[in-house]
Amino acid sequence: MPPVFIIGACAVVVAISWYSFARSLLTGSGAIAATLVGVIVVILGSLPAAIVLLAFFTTSTLLSRWRRSRKSGMDFEKGGARDAGQVLANGGTACLVLLAGALFHRTGSALVQAAFAAAIAEANADTWATEIGSASAAIAYLITTGKVVAAGRSGGVSPAGTLAALTGAALVAALGGILWRWPLSRVMLVALCGLGGSLIDSLLGATLQRRYTRPDGCITERNEPGSLPAGGLGWMGNDAVNFLGTLTAALAAVLIGLH
Repeated sequence: MPPVFIIGACAVVVAISWYSFARSLLTGSGAIAATLVGVIVVILGSLPAAIVLLAFFTTSTLLSRWRRSRKSGMDFEKGGARDAGQVLANGGTACLVLLAGALFHRTGSALVQAAFAAAIAEANADTWATEIGSASAAIAYLITTGKVVAAGRSGGVSPAGTLAALTGAALVAALGGILWRWPLSRVMLVALCGLGGSLIDSLLGATLQRRYTRPDGCITERNEPGSLPAGGLGWMGNDAVNFLGTLTAALAAVLIGLH
């Protein structure tokens, strides 16, 4: 893009980030991280990449407000406005893809585009699954055992959540296909990588993500007063799980694209 468009697009990124902060959609650190991610995407990924990122941010924000009262009592590790950790967990891999593409002078290549879109597709799939699944279902099933768990529990899957994940990944893939004029095969690849990454996210959430037992015996992601460690790795919080999900999706797109 010409410099004037880059400057204008970066100004829009700053405006959206700080508007989101003013509306309590992002914390202060979240707004700074969102600005950083957006500027990197605009400069290295051009307008199509910025539109894909904006589609993810817009839909995930709207869905976070849907049936908010029902989701407010669930034991998510974090709630409310998104902080820097959550922003980077969802957008960090996409930025790394573009930075790697710039390093090897391949930012505009189909491989980098697909890996970028796959990372965003996974983030969208995971967000849609969490927001729609937890608001739509009273129960979910642990992905590793099929045991019934509360909706919203990390590692829990439900029919509504899985369908939402597929739809969220397909939306990003279809948008990328339109903007970059991909063949249908690449659109399907990105959608499947996004969905697959979200399933890896659920698997990690059920096995390695840290969790605690509250005094009343309930399992929770939050380290509340009186809670005791109940499993998982101490450093593996929800942000780490989300980042690994997007990384898996991007790597899968690269590995498949190289063959």
